[in-house]
Amino acid sequence: MSATLSLAEIQKHNNPEDCWIIIRDVVYNVTEFLNEHPGGAKMILRYAGKDATEEYEPIHPESALDALPAEAKVGTLDKATVTSQPPKDTPTGAKDTEPPAAATPAAASGPKKRPSLDACLSLRDIEIAAEQILTARAFAYFKGGSDDEWTLNWNEESFSRVRFRPRVLIDISTVSMKTTILGQPVSLPFLIAPAAMAKQAHPDGELALARAAAKHGIAQVSCINASYGYETMSKQKDPNQVFYYQVYIHKDRRVTEKDLRRVRELGYKGIFLTVDAPAVGKRERDERVTLVTEDTEGGSYSKAAAGTRGLAKSTSTFFDNKLIWQDLWWIRSIVGPDMPIVVKGIQTAEDAAICARMGAHVYVSNHGGRQLNGAPAAVEILLEIRKHCPWVFDLVEVYADGGFRRGTDIVKAIALGCRGVLLGRPFLFSLAFGQDGAEKTIEILRNEIDTAMRLLGVTSLDQLGPQHVNCGELEKNVSEQYDGPGKPWFKNYFAAKL
Repeated sequence: MSATLSLAEIQKHNNPEDCWIIIRDVVYNVTEFLNEHPGGAKMILRYAGKDATEEYEPIHPESALDALPAEAKVGTLDKATVTSQPPKDTPTGAKDTEPPAAATPAAASGPKKRPSLDACLSLRDIEIAAEQILTARAFAYFKGGSDDEWTLNWNEESFSRVRFRPRVLIDISTVSMKTTILGQPVSLPFLIAPAAMAKQAHPDGELALARAAAKHGIAQVSCINASYGYETMSKQKDPNQVFYYQVYIHKDRRVTEKDLRRVRELGYKGIFLTVDAPAVGKRERDERVTLVTEDTEGGSYSKAAAGTRGLAKSTSTFFDNKLIWQDLWWIRSIVGPDMPIVVKGIQTAEDAAICARMGAHVYVSNHGGRQLNGAPAAVEILLEIRKHCPWVFDLVEVYADGGFRRGTDIVKAIALGCRGVLLGRPFLFSLAFGQDGAEKTIEILRNEIDTAMRLLGVTSLDQLGPQHVNCGELEKNVSEQYDGPGKPWFKNYFAAKL
């Protein structure tokens, strides 16, 4: 890769038979890779003969270029031949705009300005501000659910139908929110959930989240599709910081085995196995933004491109859809008997019972409403488990995500049996303000949990229980059917280790 190439020379290679692109001033011949690209050839051809760095960086992990053979690197860009920069993506709203409506008095007036983090009093305020700051494509990817987004909305709405039962005349002068997550001590009962492509919101992406997590003593689950890979995240972490690793099983099992062995060596404290994505949900909000972009650029509909629109589908091509329960033993054989395994994507009491009997921790999740539209809300799944197999909460630890936007939501989930909850979208939106936004999100939740506990009359998380909530309005949504296993008469070997 010794050639120095002018921009004019690179621009000649701009078609499916001869396609060069520029990434970080390095010129790649990707002609042979076009049909192998997970997002389809059309995504690459938009940048044929051009600099694709700005498009590439936010949505690809650092190691993505390693898939190309060495001979694909044909040279470096001669910067002296570049006279202008390509136009940037259009944000959902101008960056010089009013503060978010929910965070600003209606009578506010004066010069328009960028939304202020100081004006954000809740996670909802931060989301409103993020919509004004982020690009349309990034916001659609973070925000969107599947189909008509019923499950996405149910996740949040269901918490409003759970009522508290506060107790009074209790000394609440001292309140502790400390707990343990898979045996690791943390200061708060929530984690940063695994979520892909955080660099779409901020150049530091997951690194900014990690710094905020370290400062406030909370755990973080690193995503397999993160903008920064597990090696970089490991170098970032503080000595006492808790990282877990989320994984999809690759079609080539050797890839997954290599990753699992390496994250164990790096000191990750557990594996979160995502199992609710054997196929990718139809995420119309994400795809619609891509359609608008293509239309603006003069694109046209084609059957070949129709199946690959949207960022979500472009990341799922390599996932193994043949995964079965017995594969948990394969994972166990790789990571050893002492490393916790959490199964992410449990949506019925039956699967929660099977998971617990196999010695894996339960992660209640409908993928943030991004997979099967019509799947139950997270809190409804918790109620179903408590109704049909409450012993699961005693045998393993139970976690949940989906729709948590208030500290009170987190308290309700813990009262129903969760060890902790995970938040994805709120932290992605917070990155519109970088690390400061992530820290503000943590502080808001901390204060809301503290207030809720004091008003409920509890001083530690282990005092919370079903007696503190009334879920009568949601009981009608809990299935009467159950054909799963019963409580085991023994605590099996792996459950004991987990």
